This record gives sequence, structure tokens and C-alpha cells, in this order.
Amino acid sequence: MLLSCFTGLAFIDVQQLSPEHIVEDANGNLWIRKTRQKTKNMCNIPLLDIPLEILRKYADHPVCQKKRVLLPVPCNQKMNSYLKEIADLCLIKKNLTTHTARHNKNYIYLNMK
Repeated sequence: MLLSCFTGLAFIDVQQLSPEHIVEDANGNLWIRKTRQKTKNMCNIPLLDIPLEILRKYADHPVCQKKRVLLPVPCNQKMNSYLKEIADLCLIKKNLTTHTARHNKNYIYLNMK
């Protein structure tokens, strides 16, 4: 769900992200250009270094190849279970979910400096 943190995309939008959603602009910069599942609004999100590296890491993953998606994302219920387990191990009291991931984008950028 790190991609959600860096892009603000909802779980379903990350799960459905496919190669055709990556476009290059006139300056050679890569963008995510995708219609949001819930709102049907088009989003244009710049692909910065870390999100791009995340996508590159999984480019040859068998699940990605089979499903023609960019990330091997499990179902939402399983992902939330993993996040709860991580929070417990790290003694994080906040209820981590896939939904909270997309609202933490600014926190990550501020703490990277």
C-alpha cells in the first residue's frame, strides 16, 4: 500500500493499475493517468522516484504478468489483515487500513526530508 501513500490512489485503483495507465509527457516524465473507480473522474498523478521504483520492482512478478496489472495486490480484506499485523508488531495503536494509506501521503513526504 506504499503506492497509495505516495499517490493518494484508493485501494481498488491501485489493484486495477495496469501498464496502459502509465503515460509519458512531452518532457519524458511518467504519469499515472487513470479514471478513478468510485468517482469516474480522471486522475493525473506524477510518478516520482519511489513510486516508480515500486512499480519496477514488480514488473516481472508472475501475478502481475498473469493479470496484466502493475502490482500483485491481494484482496482488501487480506491487505487490511496484514496491516493490522504490522501495526501490532510495531506497537502502533492506530487502526491501519488500506483506506488510511492514501491519506498519509503528506506525512511520508514531510518525513523523508
